[in-house]
This record gives sequence, C-alpha cells and structure tokens, in this order.
Amino acid sequence: MRIAQNMRLGARRHRCAKGVARVSGRALALPMLMLSSLGCAAVDGQGGSFPAGAPRSPLTRATPHRADAARAIPSLHSLTTPQLQALVVGDLVAQPMVQQLHGRRYSGGVSHLLVHASADVVMRELNDPQGMQQVLPRTQRATLINARAGVREVELLQGNDWVQATYTVTLKDQPRGDSQEQRVTFALDHRKPHDINDLWGYFSVQPLYPNVCVVTMAAFVDLGSSLATLFERHIQDLILSTPLNLQRTLDQRPTELGTAR
Repeated sequence: MRIAQNMRLGARRHRCAKGVARVSGRALALPMLMLSSLGCAAVDGQGGSFPAGAPRSPLTRATPHRADAARAIPSLHSLTTPQLQALVVGDLVAQPMVQQLHGRRYSGGVSHLLVHASADVVMRELNDPQGMQQVLPRTQRATLINARAGVREVELLQGNDWVQATYTVTLKDQPRGDSQEQRVTFALDHRKPHDINDLWGYFSVQPLYPNVCVVTMAAFVDLGSSLATLFERHIQDLILSTPLNLQRTLDQRPTELGTAR
C-alpha cells in the first residue's frame, strides 16, 4: 500500500473555514496551542518527518549502537509548523527511514496520527493480542506467550498466502516520568524461533484532550534476505500505515468503546 498524497482518515475528514477541522462530526479548533503545550518545536523549514504526499526520500542513518539509532528517529517534538498543521487536520505525518546498524540494513520509519480515542483506550488496543492482530500490518495471528509486570511476550504470524513469518516480540512499558506520554518499546526475542533477522521499535500515545491523542509508531526490521531491498518501499509503507489501521479498528467498535472514546 502506498502512503497516498494527502492520506486521510477515509472520507470522514474535511476541512472547514477558519482553521477548523471536522472528523466524524466532531469539530476541533486548529490545536496548535495544545501541541505547543507538549513542547513541539513548530518551527518552519525541514524537519525529520513530513506530511504524506511530500517527496518520500528515506532518511538513511548509520549508527554504531541501537541507542544511537533510537535517538536518530524524528520525534513528535521535532515536527515543523506545516507538519503539525497536517497532523491536526487528520493527515498521517510519516518519514520512511533506513538504519545501518552493526552491518545490517533496517527498513522502516516513524509516523504520527491524531487519533480520536482516549490514550487508555489506544494503549489497551495496542497491548491486546486481538487488537494487535487487527492493527499490525499483515498479521494473521497474535498470541500472548507470557506476561509479567510491565513486560509481555507475543508471538506473531504475519504475511500472506505466499510468504509468512513467525516470530516473538518482547514489549516493555517505559516509565512515564513527568510526561503524560505512554510508551512501549518492542524487540525481537532472539531466544525463540524467528523467521526474520531482527526487529525493534516503539509505539507511544500522547494525550491532548480526554478523547484525542497523538499516536506515534516507529519500527525497523531486518528481514534477512537480499530480496527484501526490492520490496523496501512496500515494507516501509506497511509500517508507516499502522496508526491508520489503529484508527480504522477503533472506528469499527464504537459500541464497545462507548464513552471511553
């Protein structure tokens, strides 16, 4: 799937006069102030990510350690003013990336989306195996293997009728500190059978209003095949579209979510 120009939340979003966006009948005044309250830079010029439809040359970074690679991922706070404007009217703001780490090539990127649900509802969906199966790209099965305080192990089966991969990821809740952001990191569990070479990343939820939050997804994968580079753009698009899958999944169960949304 291509990240199409001006990618929207289906046909539900349209722009209105005086900087107001309406999504499913809910009006939002252009929330630049609430984003600035998070410390977002909102500077003009080139940033680390861009609204869908902008030139899509992937950022390429070479780093010696995974911690350095993680720091190289553009964050919500580095978005420029045009990117923030695209975010608040419902566009997916995405940056494909390639990370060179320990001689391996990791394809992926980072994307942000304004989601109309509470942060708790979103985190519950992203941490639930059934929710993962709906939200994560090409996921046919998600099975909880083990759970302890702040840590979960989930086995995933992903692919299509021709190609499939099974592997286990470890998800770890990160301390909140002084921030309201909720963040979970994930990484391939190399101790268990795996059909890919490596995978790592994180997802985070930053509440803005009681029922509005910004969801960020960053993921990088080494598929372990020279053929993977032929499908690199497709792999990046699948990863970057994850927040859109999340919004669609939440939209399909309004009765379940009730007032929590």
